[in-house]
Amino acid sequence: MSPASLRGLRILGAGAALGVAGRTLFVTVPGQLSLALWVGALLLTVAALGQIWSTRHPRRLGVVGAGLALGTMALLWRDSDTLHALNLGTVFGLLALAAHWESGRRPLRDGVVAQARSVLHLAGQGIFGAGMAAARDIRWAEVRVPGRLGHLRAAGVGLLAAVPVVAVFGGLLMQADPLFDRLLRGLPLPSLGAVLEQAVPVGLLAWLAAGLLRGVARPPARRPTTTLSASVGSVEIAVVLGSVVLLFAGFVGVQTRYLFGGEAALASTGLTYASYARRGFFELLWVGALTLPLVLAADWLLDRSDPRGVRRTRWLTAGLLVLLQAILVSALYRMRLYTDAYGLTELRLYATAFMGWLFLAFGWAGVTVLRGRRHRFATGAVTAAVLVVGALNLANPEGLIAQVNLERAEQGARLDADYLAGLGADALPVLLRRAPSLDVAGRCGLARALEDRRSAGDGTWNIARARAERLTPDVARLVAGCAWVLDPRGPAP
Repeated sequence: MSPASLRGLRILGAGAALGVAGRTLFVTVPGQLSLALWVGALLLTVAALGQIWSTRHPRRLGVVGAGLALGTMALLWRDSDTLHALNLGTVFGLLALAAHWESGRRPLRDGVVAQARSVLHLAGQGIFGAGMAAARDIRWAEVRVPGRLGHLRAAGVGLLAAVPVVAVFGGLLMQADPLFDRLLRGLPLPSLGAVLEQAVPVGLLAWLAAGLLRGVARPPARRPTTTLSASVGSVEIAVVLGSVVLLFAGFVGVQTRYLFGGEAALASTGLTYASYARRGFFELLWVGALTLPLVLAADWLLDRSDPRGVRRTRWLTAGLLVLLQAILVSALYRMRLYTDAYGLTELRLYATAFMGWLFLAFGWAGVTVLRGRRHRFATGAVTAAVLVVGALNLANPEGLIAQVNLERAEQGARLDADYLAGLGADALPVLLRRAPSLDVAGRCGLARALEDRRSAGDGTWNIARARAERLTPDVARLVAGCAWVLDPRGPAP
């Protein structure tokens, strides 16, 4: 049997095992724990197949492996759906980076396009890889099993092929004859719906796992590096960058006068601080996100044969980055004002975290792009993203949201008890610790919302919820202390 066929069979076999294991875990183990265990099993399978943990770059791949292990454990930590998705995306991104490294590439010398291609390659393999392994990698004529095992294999394949045929004809015959229908229904056979209920999730998980395994086992081939000639001259690039610089400079001037000038500066406009800040944050976030590809594209299109044009473009890029940092500071200041006026939410917190990543990314762009090392930008940007996600896990976002909103409520602001109670279990210790400092209406409204949420639990398990379970008596005491408010017919204390 050829090595390609053997590798394809191992991938399909491992995928099938992971499909069965995943279905078993998702049925028997609570939500986040089952996903974390399945992702861990997938990563262990990658290592066991010996495809990614080769001896080519053992130290470097070991660092990626440590990141994968930490990302998998983070899936069990916090009780936040958004952070859970970010952790899962981080694991996928590190797996794609490991495949990129194993292909013989060098991430420190490859640009954004090359690394994005590795991510897209792994995603495409997750969707189509299992089919490609079965149709292209394995030469089924080579797969022969001698003796009785060969006969058993042939019988098993024939049985699998016969199941859908018998199901179709059996259904037609049952419709044609009520006695035959009654006879078959009396047999202890599983219903088609019950079979599909088990088989479809197993098949989907097996397909996904086999595809991802193939994507790591068959990383994208190393393509020869080709130098693309600039299709835009340095003058044209300078005009575009210069125009954006002038626009940013005008905006920063307005911010200096109005946003940072105090309420007196805004008095003539008829706007309050809160309403002025409310309009700008997410728009400025888009400005920052769109400026990044503009800077990278300008450097990529730059004609290196024109030294004066290169210097001019670098100076304009430097000015653009400086002004953009001022715009990002304006955005963060707007978010602070917005939070002071309306409170903190998950969307506002994670948008601020993304803004923090933009700060790091643009700082790294200044270090790399302005020094002619654009190819190093992608690795630094990915590292910054991993650091931001790690910082979010350490910061406990939902506990921070609860802390900020309760502090506002203590100062007389409106308390949205239903929103706070709807946060994950990470917020519960903060809510219980600060509840006694609230007024009666706020404290008892929070008690009612916590009691409603507890009665509507979904059974998902993670470390945060396990800790929250130990606080159940404290929740009960908070509810009992407000019983006379929650039930006006009861005796007052």
